[in-house]
Amino acid sequence: MRAPRREVSAVTHMYDLALWLLSRVADFPRNHRFTLGDRIEMRALEALELLAEPPTRATRPPC
Repeated sequence: MRAPRREVSAVTHMYDLALWLLSRVADFPRNHRFTLGDRIEMRALEALELLAEPPTRATRPPC
């Protein structure tokens, strides 16, 4: 008998990417960490937030 296949969602992948990016940004040189690093962190967290929020009624496809 075959083991059930585990689906990994886009949210899980984005969460893993955000964690990886945050750990990499922490290693940036100080002069880059607060400019480029902040932009990278904010974009990654914004993407994760957009993926995690449920669709609104207007964007949900008709049943």
